Amino acid sequence: MKVFHRCVEAARQNDIWVATTGPAFMEARLVRADLQVTVSAKDAHPGIHGAYLNACSLFAILTGESPVGLPAKLKIPGRNDDLAIAPDDAKYLQELAWKVYQREINHTKPVP
Repeated sequence: MKVFHRCVEAARQNDIWVATTGPAFMEARLVRADLQVTVSAKDAHPGIHGAYLNACSLFAILTGESPVGLPAKLKIPGRNDDLAIAPDDAKYLQELAWKVYQREINHTKPVP
């Protein structure tokens, strides 16, 4: 969370938004260890569930709307197949992205 808060401080100085993906990733990894939020314990790049959570978080910050109800599929450039997320997992990740967005929005948006 220290890195996230430093990003928020730097963003405020430059009047830009900060995506809430970091706190959402942390919470998902703590609460749902069964999900592939990262590639592995040693590789923090997003796994399939992390990529989906990232998409849901960005949807919330770009639209100001809840991602709950979005399709449970990911289209990744360079792949011909869609990666499907189990419906219950997709709903959890959508709700998590929205919850974290609502909790952090006052800290992450530029100050008028």
